[in-house]
Amino acid sequence: MSLTEFGETVAQYDPYMVDLGTWWLIHAVAMTSQINASLSWFFLPQRERRIDRSVLIKTLQDDLLQYGTKPTLKIVQREVAAIMHTYAVPIPRPQSDPEDNISSPFSRLALWQYLRNTDHFERSTPTPVPPEALGIILSALSQDCSCHHVERKTHQEINLKNHILLRACTFLGQSFQALLTLATTGENILGKEILTTQTTTNERFIFFQSMPAADWARTFYNRFTLRNIA
Repeated sequence: MSLTEFGETVAQYDPYMVDLGTWWLIHAVAMTSQINASLSWFFLPQRERRIDRSVLIKTLQDDLLQYGTKPTLKIVQREVAAIMHTYAVPIPRPQSDPEDNISSPFSRLALWQYLRNTDHFERSTPTPVPPEALGIILSALSQDCSCHHVERKTHQEINLKNHILLRACTFLGQSFQALLTLATTGENILGKEILTTQTTTNERFIFFQSMPAADWARTFYNRFTLRNIA
């Protein structure tokens, strides 16, 4: 087993993985590294913003049956518990020693909350998303391939009516307007040649460079390298 080019990039620039942006990049890669992977299922647009654990388990079981897979109930329960408790912030938070640091780093993204008293999961307001995470997701979804195998293109466009943007919204925990704001922020930070929004003949588009995940990661880390030098 060896690191991907993306993994090597993270190891080079943030070997201890302390930057929150690193975890957003890893999340974006996890969402798009495999087509139809189980992880992305939990972030699809049809998932309710507030959902009971038992409903989530039943929904996953039913969807797996449609794909011709019939796992045991225990396996499905473990899958739901593993994914959701990896991402969800427990509310109220359990009393524990802060030095134990037993929570998952993905919970720092604040994509989900786990309401312990009612055994519900609920979408929450996420921490700030770096535009490079959006770039990873748009590059992979627009080419319908793994984020590691994206073909480099200097000019890619997505109409705002495209269903890809809805998937990008749910993957990143953003409303549609928040996603547009993120794209605009990306334009200001990265430049119009990498990410921008434009309106033409009453239609609005997001224009971006398609790049593999490793390239987006280097773009992210180089921003801070240049800022530190300045």
